[in-house]
Amino acid sequence: MSTNTQCDIIEYKRAQWYLLLERYNEDDDGEQIEGATDAFGPFVSDGEALAYLDRNHANPGGYTVEPLPEGKEAASVGRYIESLIEAIGNKPASRPYC
Repeated sequence: MSTNTQCDIIEYKRAQWYLLLERYNEDDDGEQIEGATDAFGPFVSDGEALAYLDRNHANPGGYTVEPLPEGKEAASVGRYIESLIEAIGNKPASRPYC
């Protein structure tokens, strides 16, 4: 069974991977509603980020992996995701920061 939440593993900068995971939320009737996103990382690889997901979170029901394109120094992400990543800094990937 999965939570059916959005999950992305992105390479923000070379060898700096982040796990972006939507929080699972329900309304008063028990229907799933869109939640805020938590960011975890940095990880040295997408595999490390996936292992962290498997050890620490419920199955989101799938995920996407977005490596940094060749020749780019940083991924083009929206300001919201950028602020999540900046808030993490070099803290260990043990809890959400947002």
